[in-house]
Parts: sequence; structure tokens; C-alpha cells
Amino acid sequence: MKRCAYLLYGDHASGIINSQAVDVAKYLDSIPEVSCKLIAFLPYPFALKTHKNLEKFYGKSLSKTRALPQRLWPLFLKWESLRLALKVRQSKIETIICRGAFATLIALETRNKFCKTLRVCYDGRGAMAAEHEEHGIYPPYLESFMYMCENRSVIESDIRIAVTSELVEYWKNRYRYKSSNNGPCVVIPTTLSNNQIKKANKLEECRNEYRKKLALNQNEILLVYSGSTAGWQSLELLSKHLNDLLNTNDLVKGLILSKPHQIFDELQLKFPNRIAVKFVDPSEVFCWLSAGDYGLLIRDKSVTNSCASPTKYAEYLLAGLRVISNETTGAGGGVGLIPATSMTRSTTLERKANSDEAIHRFAKRKFQRAYKAIMQQEL
Repeated sequence: MKRCAYLLYGDHASGIINSQAVDVAKYLDSIPEVSCKLIAFLPYPFALKTHKNLEKFYGKSLSKTRALPQRLWPLFLKWESLRLALKVRQSKIETIICRGAFATLIALETRNKFCKTLRVCYDGRGAMAAEHEEHGIYPPYLESFMYMCENRSVIESDIRIAVTSELVEYWKNRYRYKSSNNGPCVVIPTTLSNNQIKKANKLEECRNEYRKKLALNQNEILLVYSGSTAGWQSLELLSKHLNDLLNTNDLVKGLILSKPHQIFDELQLKFPNRIAVKFVDPSEVFCWLSAGDYGLLIRDKSVTNSCASPTKYAEYLLAGLRVISNETTGAGGGVGLIPATSMTRSTTLERKANSDEAIHRFAKRKFQRAYKAIMQQEL
């Protein structure tokens, strides 16, 4: 029996954490001869809320271990590695998969100081340093620590997960990573959770219900943006494209699933009754997406975006949407920009085909060989 754990450190519960971390632990635990658990150091000061939501996602009880406040992360690395070592020894963990470089550095210190045989896997979700340089993600007191974390995670881990081959190239160029010297890497893009895939069975039911909620006429075409308001989402570029599409075709309407933002307010003022903005619970996102005909995935050219595997690409497809995208998103082939005059309402057959494609390409079982390589299971 191979024993592993998936480590979160200071991460808040969200739809992305559910599908890209919690569901990974659940999937690995379902593989024969593998036992996998979730270990979460809960974010300060939102530990209780995060704990409740993670337990809801996970379906099992979790300890209420708290991460330190961010300002203390560089100062108490040895203390955190000791706390993790106790959990590793208690559960006899052989392999630990770590989301992001902060969690990975703690696991590396745990391996180096307390658990010499522990196998550490860096789950690299993006170009961390480049993202900070392009969008100013981290506060000044974490900046130098962040650079060190990504460097050591890439170079010192026993194995790595990259979401794209472009991310591997970024590691090679920035940190001189070589698999022959530093150990192997597997590429596993954004995947869909099992709960998300189950919802695809209700695609048409959800679509009919939620188009009614939006009071859409039968011939109207709905464009959907779902995502955060972070800098790498390129909201100004998104707004420009939406402006052009709405100005060109009176049948086009927009649905924005995000927190409020000035750019969205301006769109609503310019196009009254044609833009809806909603911030919904992750469990509702699929049904709101299914009301649409096209998903919007438009981002600026940057290292961050070229290395990314956007979660929304898979989610748009699963909900039956055709994806409007530019070449800088890391979404891969089969997407592009189209003029508003060429847009049509999607058909039932198109939606079914898109949803089936998402399941075929992004279900975790598609990457079982890569996951087995992480576990050092025989292939």
C-alpha cells in the first residue's frame, strides 16, 4: 500500500481548491493500493470558515491545524516543518504532494530534517515569480521568501507536476531545471472534479431553468465570463472585446460570474439590461454557465498566461459552451476569436459534444499514469 497526502498551506476554500487539490486527494485514494489523505494548514485568520468548507468538499473530518500569519512564514519555517513531520510520521506518509511553493518548501524542510525518506512532489500551478513581477501578487515582506520558495521547489523536489509544457520551459529558463539532474516532471493540466462531471447529466435541465432566470428570449445569444478580478484575468481587454461584440450584434447579451468591479459597472451602464453580474456559490457555477452559448477566455500576453492551464476552459466546455479565446491564454487548440455577426445560439448536439470532450480531456482518470508515476507505482 502506497501512502500519500496532499498538502495545503494557507489556502482558502474555493471551487479551484476543491477541483485541483481536494479532489486530487480523493481521486488518489480511489486508486487500488493507494491510501491518500488531505492535510490542510488553515489560513489565518479565516481558519474556521475554511475548515467548514474544506470538510464539505472532502466529505471527511479534518484537523483544525492553523497556518501561521503570512508575516511569520519566513521566520518559523523550521517550526512548521516540525509540525508537518508529526503528521507525516503519524500517518506513515511516503509521498506528499504540495500545492504551490510555500507548502513545498515546508515539506522539503520536513524531508531534510525529520523524515529522510519522504518523497516530495511540487504541484506547480503556474509561473509564481513571473506572476508577481507582472501583477504584484505578494506583499513586500514575502517577496524574497517567495523567490526562494519557487527556486527550491523546482530544483529540490523529488518530482514535479506542471500544468503545461510551457511551465516546464519557464522552469528550465529561469532556474536551469533539468530532469536529468533535478528529477522528473509530469504534465497534468487543470482537471475537473468528480462532482463537476456528475452535473453534466443535468446540462439541458440547468440550461432551460437558468435562461428563464435571466429572462432570455429564445433567439438571444449569451456570452459568459466566469472568474476572478485578479490582474492576470485582463479585465480591460475582456471589456474591450465585450464592448465590440455587444455593439455589433443586438442579440448578444453578457453574464459575468464574478465579484463586483468598476469595469463591470461601466459595462452595465453602457449596455443597460444586456449585462448581468452575479457572484455565486461554487456549487451554482455550472448551472449558470450552462445558460450560455459562448465562454469568454481573453487575456493579455504574459509569461503568467502563457504558462497557465485555465480552469475555466475545462469548465466552459463541460457546461456545453463554445470558447471565445485569444492565443495567449494557454487554453490550447480548438478555440479562437470570432466576430459577433457569426455568432449563433448553440444546439443541443453541440453542447453535448463539448461536454463530452471536456470529460474525455480533463477527467482525472485521463492522467492516471502520471499520478502513478508520482506515487512510484508500477505502470
